[in-house]
Amino acid sequence: MVDTEMVNGETTPSIDKQQSEEVAKLPAEIPAKADLLRPKKYKTSDLPLTQDQQTAIQSLLVAFKKKGGFDNYRKKIWADFDNSEFKAKFTNALQELAEKEIEREPAHLSRDRGKAATLIEGAVDRSDIYKNTEHDLESFMTQHLETMLTSIREIRRKEVGEEIALKEEIAGNKTEEDYDRWRSERMAAREKIHQAELAEQARIDAEREKIRQE
Repeated sequence: MVDTEMVNGETTPSIDKQQSEEVAKLPAEIPAKADLLRPKKYKTSDLPLTQDQQTAIQSLLVAFKKKGGFDNYRKKIWADFDNSEFKAKFTNALQELAEKEIEREPAHLSRDRGKAATLIEGAVDRSDIYKNTEHDLESFMTQHLETMLTSIREIRRKEVGEEIALKEEIAGNKTEEDYDRWRSERMAAREKIHQAELAEQARIDAEREKIRQE
């Protein structure tokens, strides 16, 4: 569900949830990039990274945040959304639903304003409005994804130099399918070692039994 806040008397998505908004107008490759924003199968700790690499990633994110990267992009995304047709789409959907609720239950007009708003908000929660808006917001944010990555990579280049940063970028340019294969190979290798250990233990047990019988 998208968090909301009141702005000039109307309900709009809260800034922390303003993450992407312009699916219909985006080029064909943009929706595909939205996959980058969705929850991933693997956490950083699940990946084949050394402790130094994991520390470097966390330090890079901290540096990006300290330089105001997150705040700047959040404000820009919110401003772009605020000026887009999708804000009107969202607020119109809210208004239409509120009007339907009032038509269905005219008593809302005579209730305490806060209580009536709570009841209408419950109806909004049960609708698909937030779900649809989240999808729009996610795609909207992909317009800024490349520039955000460029900013982060620039910070890394200044830290370690162009050559090392390029090698890291190439090495890290893997898909979830690549990590699926890596995980399968690792599990197969572990299973092979496990089976070899079982075989060796069986051999030792057989030798002990033979000695005992002699």
